Amino acid sequence: MFSPAIFDSEVQASYKDQWDTSGWLALDGVLDPTYYTEITKTVPDLNYDYRGGVNEWYETIPAMQRSDGDMLRQKVVYGTNPGDFSYFHRIHGINKDTDISNPWTHEFATDIANSQLQGGAFRDWVCDVTGFENLKTVYPTFSFYRYDNWITSHYDPKRKVAYLFYFNDTWKKEWGGELCLQDSSGRVITTMMPLGNRLILLDVSKPDLNKHFVSPISYIAPSRYSFVGWFS
Repeated sequence: MFSPAIFDSEVQASYKDQWDTSGWLALDGVLDPTYYTEITKTVPDLNYDYRGGVNEWYETIPAMQRSDGDMLRQKVVYGTNPGDFSYFHRIHGINKDTDISNPWTHEFATDIANSQLQGGAFRDWVCDVTGFENLKTVYPTFSFYRYDNWITSHYDPKRKVAYLFYFNDTWKKEWGGELCLQDSSGRVITTMMPLGNRLILLDVSKPDLNKHFVSPISYIAPSRYSFVGWFS
């Protein structure tokens, strides 16, 4: 499933050094090419629910209820005040009952979703690179963003590590959709493009570390597909 290169001891040592120094990693070519190709073919055809929220409140609308999904977007827009954390995008959640017809996509998603305290290749690799122990992940999601989706600046409280895999063969910088990291004053200090077969890890273990948001996506851009979750 994963490229053998990321498990090389010298390579992992360099990952640990960057993690300790920067608090984040952006790695390209992390998935075996067959897995990446198959997942990329699959993700546009998944059923994506509508997910939106303001601060602590959020709501999920089933994919087939388009009009209710559109109403949720308006509810979030008009319910957001300056300084609020808000978001609206589409998600396909993964849990132990998930059944995706494409076997490569199914194995990838469920292997990560089920890697609780008993282990799992990706979970164990993340523990080794970050130094965190006894990590577990719950309900990761495939998601997509387009021009009318967003997530504003925020931290990820009560979590340790955020992970994001990207599944777009082509992405241009002028399309936006970049993950933007901020310092404590809100100034953007790092931007990362959602390039295909890229994995990003973020240290979100501290209340004032790696505040982030997704930059607005251009009207002419394709949908921005990713697989996102957190280890706690």
